[in-house]
Amino acid sequence: MIVPASPTFGFVIPLLHPHHWAVSDYTQIERLLKATLDCISHVRGVEVKAVIICARAPAWAPDYKDWVTFITVESHPLFVENPEKGSWDKGLKHLVGLWYLAAVSPVHLVMPMDADDFVHRDLAKHIFAELSRCHLDGQMVDGVQIKEGYEVALEIDGEDVCLSAAFAARGFDQYCGTCRVFKFDALLQKTSSELTPPMLDAIDAFNKAPRDYLPPQGKENIIGHDALPFMAALPALLEAENEFVSEMIFVVGRHVSQAPFFDLSTCRKALAAKSCGHGNQFGPKRGGMHWRKFRRFRRLTPFSRDFSLDRVDGIKLKLDVGLLMSALWRRFFSKKNYIPATRN
Repeated sequence: MIVPASPTFGFVIPLLHPHHWAVSDYTQIERLLKATLDCISHVRGVEVKAVIICARAPAWAPDYKDWVTFITVESHPLFVENPEKGSWDKGLKHLVGLWYLAAVSPVHLVMPMDADDFVHRDLAKHIFAELSRCHLDGQMVDGVQIKEGYEVALEIDGEDVCLSAAFAARGFDQYCGTCRVFKFDALLQKTSSELTPPMLDAIDAFNKAPRDYLPPQGKENIIGHDALPFMAALPALLEAENEFVSEMIFVVGRHVSQAPFFDLSTCRKALAAKSCGHGNQFGPKRGGMHWRKFRRFRRLTPFSRDFSLDRVDGIKLKLDVGLLMSALWRRFFSKKNYIPATRN
C-alpha cells in the first residue's frame, strides 16, 4: 500500500448497552470514551474520523461534532441489553460504522476499537510502514494485526481518570479488541460480498445520497438508527440465515482467528493499550488486570507521552506502589494472578 498524500484514519467504536450485565456505572464508560476520543485525536500524520455506535449519546457528544458521529441504537430490535453472543453484537456494530463511513466519509484505514482503550500517537505511521513493506514484497493483505500492547491500571475519580500502572502484556492480540487495522476498501469489499440484495440496495441508497437521510452538515453529529436505511434492513438480513454472513459478523466482532475471512500482516510494536481496573468490562473478576500476562512495567511518564495522554484533559498519573508490589507478588509467587477491579 502506497501512503496517500492526505491519509485518513477511521475508528469504529461500539459501546455496551447501559443495562448490560458487565456495566456497573455507565457514567464511567462515557468518561472513558471521552478519554479514548481525546487520545485518538492526537494520532499523528492523518486526519481522524470516528463513529460511535451506542444506545444513547453522552451529553458532551456535540463538542466533537467536527470529527465524531454517534449512531444511537437503543430502540433497534437487534441491539438488546444483554445479547446472547457478544462478538456478534460487536461485529454488527462495527459493520454499521463501516457502512456509515463508506457513504459519508471514506477513509484509507479503519480500526475497530474498544471504548476504553488508547493508541500510540505514531499508530498510523507504523501501520502504513508495515502495509508498504507488504506491498513491496508482493504480499496481498487486508490489514495489520497488532501483536504487542500494554495493560493500564486506572480508576475514575470524579471527572478525572487516574493511571496507576502500565505494563507490556503477553499475547495482547488474543484478548484485546483494539488490535486490528484494516485497509478500508478491503474490509468493505469482503464484508459486503455475500450480503442479500435488499441489504445491498439499502446500503446503495444511502451511498448515493447520504445527505438526504442525515441532519444538515455541521449541525448535528447524533444520528438515530431510524435515519439510516440499512438499519431497517438488518433484521431481514439475519432472518435470511446466510451462514457466511453470520460467521462474517462474528469474525468482525472478535479479534482472534481472523482467517479465512481476512489476511492480516503482523506488527510487533506496542501500539495499543487496554485499560483495566474500572470494573465495567469483561476479563478476570470483571475488569481486573491480567497479571499472568505481565512482561515488564512501563514508566508512566513516557507511556503517557507516547499515547498522548499527557495532552488529554482530566488524565492524571497516580503511581500506586502498593499495586505494583502486589502485582509482582501475585505474578511470581501466588496462584492468584489477577488484581480485582477497582471499586469507588
